[in-house]
Amino acid sequence: MIRKKLWKIPIPIAIAIIIALFAGGGALIYALTKTTEKAGPVGYWKFDEGAGTVAYDASGNANNGTLTNFDFDDD
Repeated sequence: MIRKKLWKIPIPIAIAIIIALFAGGGALIYALTKTTEKAGPVGYWKFDEGAGTVAYDASGNANNGTLTNFDFDDD
């Protein structure tokens, strides 16, 4: 028997994923894990690191993302 699991992705994460995928070739890879729900955002990514492959989570929840094919541009 195959079990199907449905994941509820909070709206802010879904929006961040969509923006990252369609904003000039950048891609945000986010690993979904089971967690307990709590008030407030689960992550806030400024994408202002300037270099590297990590998008640091400014929410304080340590949900850092991995950047691939991401171009830091000052436009």
